[in-house]
Amino acid sequence: RPSQVLARLPHHLLARRLNEVAVVEPADVRREETAAVLTDMEQRTGDQLLPNAPKKKYNLGISYRSAKFDGKIAYRKTDAFDWAAGVFVGRVPEYQVVNLSANYRITNAIGFGLDVTNATNNEHYEAFGGDLLRRRALGFITYNW
Repeated sequence: RPSQVLARLPHHLLARRLNEVAVVEPADVRREETAAVLTDMEQRTGDQLLPNAPKKKYNLGISYRSAKFDGKIAYRKTDAFDWAAGVFVGRVPEYQVVNLSANYRITNAIGFGLDVTNATNNEHYEAFGGDLLRRRALGFITYNW
C-alpha cells in the first residue's frame, strides 16, 4: 500500500511522486510498510532520467532605443531533444522562433507597445505533451508616474 504511506514521507521524497494520491492511514503504520515505499521510490526498470533540454540552443537579437521609440527582434533556435516526464515520453522536434517587440512613448508618462511572440507562426511545442504554441500578440498601454 505505498500510496497510503506517502503522506508520512519527508517532503523531498513525496515530491518525487506528485502524481500519486496520498491517503492518510491511522498512526499505527508499520516500519516495514515505510521501508517498502522507500524501496519503491528507486528508479524502476523502464524509467528514464533525462535532462529534458537540448544539448544546444542558439539565440540572436538586436535592439534599438531612442527618446520616443524602442524595438527588438530576437531569434531562437532549439535543437531536437528527448523528453521523459511521467507518461509524457517522446522527442521534442527542433524549432525556431522569432519574437518582436516595439514601444512608443507619447509623453514621459504615457506610452503603448506591442509584443509578438513566434511572429512567423511556427507551430511547435517545447515540452513533449505540452501545448502546441503558435503566434501570440500582446498590445499594451503604459502609464508612469
